[in-house]
Amino acid sequence: MPEFMMPVEDLSREELREIAADFMRKFNSLCKQALFYPEEHPILQEAINEFRRFLKTFLENYGRFLINFFEGQIFLYNIFVPQAATSFEKTISDLEEKGIKEITFLPGTSKKEIYNFARLVNEKKEVIESTGGIQAALVNNNITHIIVVEAAPSERDSGKEHLEGDSSISELSFETYNMAIQAIKEIANDLLTGRPIIVTQARRVVDSMVEKVLQNPDALLRLSILKNYDEDTFYHSVNVLILSITLGAFIKLEKIDLTNLGMSALLHDIGKIKIPVDIIRKPTSLTPGEWEIIKSHPVMGAEALLTAKGLNKISIAVALEHHMGYDKRGYPQINLIDRPHLFSRMVETVDIYDALTSQRAYRKPTLPDNALRLIYSQGGKKLDPLLSSAFVKLMGIYPVGSTVKLNTGEYAIVVKPGKEDITRPKVLVILDSELKAIDPLQTVDLLKEARLGGKRTTILESIHPLLIGINPEDYVVYTDAQH
Repeated sequence: MPEFMMPVEDLSREELREIAADFMRKFNSLCKQALFYPEEHPILQEAINEFRRFLKTFLENYGRFLINFFEGQIFLYNIFVPQAATSFEKTISDLEEKGIKEITFLPGTSKKEIYNFARLVNEKKEVIESTGGIQAALVNNNITHIIVVEAAPSERDSGKEHLEGDSSISELSFETYNMAIQAIKEIANDLLTGRPIIVTQARRVVDSMVEKVLQNPDALLRLSILKNYDEDTFYHSVNVLILSITLGAFIKLEKIDLTNLGMSALLHDIGKIKIPVDIIRKPTSLTPGEWEIIKSHPVMGAEALLTAKGLNKISIAVALEHHMGYDKRGYPQINLIDRPHLFSRMVETVDIYDALTSQRAYRKPTLPDNALRLIYSQGGKKLDPLLSSAFVKLMGIYPVGSTVKLNTGEYAIVVKPGKEDITRPKVLVILDSELKAIDPLQTVDLLKEARLGGKRTTILESIHPLLIGINPEDYVVYTDAQH
């Protein structure tokens, strides 16, 4: 087996093929034994234990195990693995026929969940559909640590009305998001290889994002729900960039200030690139020594940016100060600084929000509305009171990406904050009260519905998406942002 402590993308094709083949062999054996033996039979129990032993290494080192299927091919952690599907064509075909395109195993996956999942996979497609579909079956079988992403129905291709007015806007936003990921990766690579840091491409991307925020802040804001645990530093940096410039536009910063803020936000965590990945992703508590290493990343980041060409010096200050805190009780402790820079205080606010709402090795993501309550409670303490209040107003009680239960019993994803009434945002209804998929997807303005006497008028509560078997990221391209 390969050395799993290295990043997934650094594994060779041979190592990835070995992992894929090992998974498929153990998964096939598990499903076969679950078909023929009762749950407590020793042969089936051994297959379950063998499968759990396989998962253990990945869950400890990467926080999850992710496998994808597309047109008969296998992907691991979204990386294509050539020739990995050989000898497993029938199994992959069966999974794809049931609409399964991606399976994620999370820490805490129990033996019972593995058994129930194997039994579910063995069911005929018609049986699964008759009971409400895969997502309903996962919920009914108490499978909360195994996440299944289904292939989008072809009918959804005709549902582009859920995109904001002009679909090209959404496509360009996604393209810009991916360009930002690539830009921060290149800067990180320059830092690791000792080459001079060049920020020209990053500046172009940030300029483009500033333009999009000024044109349509809601369209870009929705992209901040995208997460990738395997590349959390890069995705986190881009999400903090989006949230920061959206907050900056909300408090009426000038365009040039938004660009400088955006560059600072994108680069705020660059010092983490030098922190060992086993410390960054450690699933248990850090030792005092490891915590000191983590706390060194602001200084390392600021030092790395000192020689970057074409970079505004404010970015250096933000890299240094973004954990210092409004009350200066954070780190590093620098007595010469009376108060962290405005941009540092802004980045710290949104940095905490994105970190709380993201999956980490040591905890599950916090519900967005709960994260905002914490942000608000820290105003005047760790966070700037005016900025924390402004951020909560910007995001609304139910932030974009929140999964909520409506008064009708249906489930929806918030796609746009409520401006007139923060308790009634615009939502995308995705599941009915029995957890069956809504087709086509329906975008509803709860405030407008209430005024017109419609049935969908209020939100009952926020729901953790894992509990109903969905991932809000899968619906981001279907959201509606018409004004």
